[in-house]
Amino acid sequence: MMRRLVTTMQNLGVLNFVLEALRKLGLLKIAYRTYEKALATNASGAKSRSQAEGLPLPPSDLMVLVAGSPDVDWFLHFGKSMFQILLGTLHKDGVRVESLTAVLEFGCGCGRVLRHWRSIQGPQLYGVDYNVRLIEWCRKSLPFAQFSTNTLYPPLSYRDGMFDCVYAISVFTHMSEALQGLWIKELKRIIRSGGYFLFTTHGESFRDRLTTPEREAFTAGDLVVRYEEASGMNLCSAYHPEVYVRQRMSEGYTVKDMIPAGTQGALHQDLYLLRRD
Repeated sequence: MMRRLVTTMQNLGVLNFVLEALRKLGLLKIAYRTYEKALATNASGAKSRSQAEGLPLPPSDLMVLVAGSPDVDWFLHFGKSMFQILLGTLHKDGVRVESLTAVLEFGCGCGRVLRHWRSIQGPQLYGVDYNVRLIEWCRKSLPFAQFSTNTLYPPLSYRDGMFDCVYAISVFTHMSEALQGLWIKELKRIIRSGGYFLFTTHGESFRDRLTTPEREAFTAGDLVVRYEEASGMNLCSAYHPEVYVRQRMSEGYTVKDMIPAGTQGALHQDLYLLRRD
C-alpha cells in the first residue's frame, strides 16, 4: 500500500514537491526513515525460504534499509544474480576467484550479495558497512565472513594493499560527490597493485528519471546528485555519466570492463571492473 502511494505521487509529479517541502523544514531524513519503517511493517507475513540455502534471512526492516523493499524473493534473487555477474566479470578477465586471498564487500548491508560467497573455497571474505545494526546481524548470521563497521567517512581499519578484490554494489549511487572522492581514494589504498575494484552506478539507463537541468548536466559529463545531505541513505541518488567514471573515478586504475544496466540478470545499474595499477 505504502509503495503504491509513493508511485502514484511520483506519477502525478507530487513527490518531488513534497520532498522539497520536507527538505526546507529539515525533516527529509526523518520522513524517509518513517517511510522505510512503514514499508517493513506492511510487508507480507509469508516469507519464501525456498532459495535461502540454509542461511538465515534478515528481518524486513533490514531488507528495506538495504534493498528498498521487504520482498524476500527479490532480495535473494538479486543477491544471487549479482554474485554470479561479479564472478562472471572477473572470470572474463582471467581471474579465478578461488585463487584470491582476500575479498571485501564495501557497503555489505545485511549480506544480500555476500551470503552467496559461502560456496567459494579460497579467499577470506570481509564485509564492512556504516550501519551498526546491519553488521550485528551479519556477524550473527553469516559466520563464514568477517565484518566491521565504519563511519560515513574514511578511513577503514584495513592495512594497505590487503585486498585482491573489493566490490561495492549500489553504494556510490547514494553518496555526495565529495564523499565519493574520499572513498575512492581510501579503497584504492587497501587494494593491492594488480587487484580489482568492481562497483555499480546509475548511468545512461537512468537518464529519463532526471529533470531537464539534471539531464543537461548529465549529458555534459557531470555527476548529478539528489539530496546529498542524505548521503548513505537510499534517498540520496547519484547519477554517473560513463565519461565521468572513466575520467574522475578511475585514476590509478585500468578500466577492464563496463557492463551496461539491463544486459545481464538482475543488473539494473552499470557495472565497472577496474584493475589497480
